[in-house]
Amino acid sequence: MQWDRAADIIENILPGETVLLETRPSYTPEFVLKFFVDYSKTVGKTLVIDDNLDALHVLVTHLEKLGVEIGIEDVPVIKTGGRKEVGHVMAHIPFHPDPRVYIKNYRTAAEELYRGLGGGDFINLVLGLDHLFLHARSPRDSYSLILFLQDHVGDRRRRSFYLTNRETMKALPFRVLHELERISTTVLDLVPYATGVNVEVLKSPKLSLLGTVMTVDVGGGFLERK
Repeated sequence: MQWDRAADIIENILPGETVLLETRPSYTPEFVLKFFVDYSKTVGKTLVIDDNLDALHVLVTHLEKLGVEIGIEDVPVIKTGGRKEVGHVMAHIPFHPDPRVYIKNYRTAAEELYRGLGGGDFINLVLGLDHLFLHARSPRDSYSLILFLQDHVGDRRRRSFYLTNRETMKALPFRVLHELERISTTVLDLVPYATGVNVEVLKSPKLSLLGTVMTVDVGGGFLERK
């Protein structure tokens, strides 16, 4: 599997950046999760996964069905809602339909976890973000979540990657996707094909990367990797 091409993309991301990863219905999210787990172990960086409403369980189950081992047991996880604990769950935040309550609870739990990690430069992969917006009851709820995410932009403790389903986000009654693209420092469009994914840089502070399309070919290597 050509992880090197994916690593080239990630290594251009600076501390404090917020990266939006837009996917379509495919196994691309599973590839992304597998990549970040492998990459973080290879380069010796801490990976923290935000698991919203059991999104992590779904991806890991799909990988198991594909015959792929992921080795996620020791990866720190901040879990919001759901019932399936996957990885090393270090903070559990009950889901609340009022985003103001959720945001307050998240800030408290996440800051405690970050202090425990020593406050260093870590990778934060956020799964199931679209699930949170699906529960937004009004534009005000949606914008409360957007402003909460905006607050994290520039936090140099983290390099944040938000994995979203483009079709789901576009189908929401509120214009959430456009706002997420606005606040993100980098936007990557992940377009799947039979044996991998084409990654197009739609937005980046490095102007030389704009419009660049990189191919990450998975091929049979993904299914053979154990």
